[in-house]
Amino acid sequence: MRELRERIRLKVPEPVLKGSLRGQRLFDEPHRSWRGRTLAEAFYFALRPDQQLPRLKPVKGGDHARWVALADLEPDSLFEDHFLLFRIS
Repeated sequence: MRELRERIRLKVPEPVLKGSLRGQRLFDEPHRSWRGRTLAEAFYFALRPDQQLPRLKPVKGGDHARWVALADLEPDSLFEDHFLLFRIS
């Protein structure tokens, strides 16, 4: 929750975010990254489809943040194995 607020200035009330959280998983396969052992924590939020997506105001460290439909994700556009993380989560 803190990262969402700090890096992309997501303006969604915390109770709404917590209520939208549908899953959380830690990916810790030791050989998943060329950088060595790297942990990735993924969170799955299901926002209401009838509402407009919250506006993102990215700051340094989150300046490439944008909304993308899962169906539109391209494997080559994501870092290392992150496309697989979406499929597993």
